[in-house]
Amino acid sequence: MVLSGPAPANVQPSIARAAYDADTVLSSGCGLRDSGSTPPICPMGSVGGTRIVVVGDSHAAHWIPGLVAASAARNWEIIPLTKNNCPMLDYPVVNPRLGRVFTECTDWRTHVIETIDSLAPSLVILSFSGYPSATAPNDLRAATQAAAEIRLIDQIHVPVAIFADVPRFSQLNPIPSCLARNRADVSPCTIPRALGDPSGSHAR
Repeated sequence: MVLSGPAPANVQPSIARAAYDADTVLSSGCGLRDSGSTPPICPMGSVGGTRIVVVGDSHAAHWIPGLVAASAARNWEIIPLTKNNCPMLDYPVVNPRLGRVFTECTDWRTHVIETIDSLAPSLVILSFSGYPSATAPNDLRAATQAAAEIRLIDQIHVPVAIFADVPRFSQLNPIPSCLARNRADVSPCTIPRALGDPSGSHAR
């Protein structure tokens, strides 16, 4: 099914504001970029409620606003443990901005496991990009990623949920610009599911 027709006039946020509609995990000091390996602890939502820890890279941070919005009705305390460009996979990855093996990421994963033990949440949500910058080509294979993820999940002693990576629309990047140019008919801003969904070739 291909979407077509005009963009809704009441879409929120507006198309003009969509590019600025991002999570605030980093800007609030509750996530890590390149440096650092000790995750900050920032309870959000219904503090004192059922504790949910969200772990992963910036793609995990993307889920925080929605989870916090839902927390009031469900009495959830949301704690993000995120580090950009650092997937929760048990093998070395490369940081493209640093241009080297991301040792801070390896250390961060160790600290995350320890932090989860100390927080004793009711649930851990894992989410990260399906396209990590690996140190070896075989590390990008779905089976290799799945095994690397399972090795870390086995160290987490509470229930774990995995949120699949969001669709990728790199061919249309940025999407708000495409929609702004095609308000009367959004079909030029759509792509086949196989191109946008990485789950066919990457572990989730």
